[in-house]
Amino acid sequence: MPCFSHTLQFTVGDGLKECGNAKPALAKVATIAKLSHKLILFAAHLQRENISIPLPVKTRWNSQNHAIFKVLEISQTLLNDLLRNVGRADLVLTAPTTRTQIENSASISLVAPSVLSIYYDLEHEQVNCKHLGSLCRTLIISLHERFGGLLKRCEIFADSNMKIKKRCTSDLYKDDLYLIAPFLDGRLKLKWV
Repeated sequence: MPCFSHTLQFTVGDGLKECGNAKPALAKVATIAKLSHKLILFAAHLQRENISIPLPVKTRWNSQNHAIFKVLEISQTLLNDLLRNVGRADLVLTAPTTRTQIENSASISLVAPSVLSIYYDLEHEQVNCKHLGSLCRTLIISLHERFGGLLKRCEIFADSNMKIKKRCTSDLYKDDLYLIAPFLDGRLKLKWV
């Protein structure tokens, strides 16, 4: 049985690899997070302000997302002043998924609702989003490649013009268990349908 969290991490990772717009922003946040752990002056000032920035793990989009939100929570003026004070004016800002990894909770019931919700959100955004259509398309393709079995069970088929490479996890998600589990989970029951 494949790990849903890891498969979802890979899916989002595929999209981020194809999205050139996101790479500089992610790199900037990662560098700021590293500075907050390496430069004593920077770290001390953040600590006085009761601010901590977690180090993002490149292969885990949710840790990158968490780091981004932590950086954005900091007053832009304060952060920019700190960056200038440590000689990193190049990092000055010009403008401003963990639930599946909970150890004490069954995540198998979250697979179908999460994948379907992500899929339909991406389809909606692909049509309505002016600048990130290619990212949405890449993520939809990756969902078909990695969760294809589940999507086919839900009668969601890829467009004929999509080049789908079947991944090793695709068929593993064909199991009816992924569709039955949400109904048996007291948190979800029929709410996800």
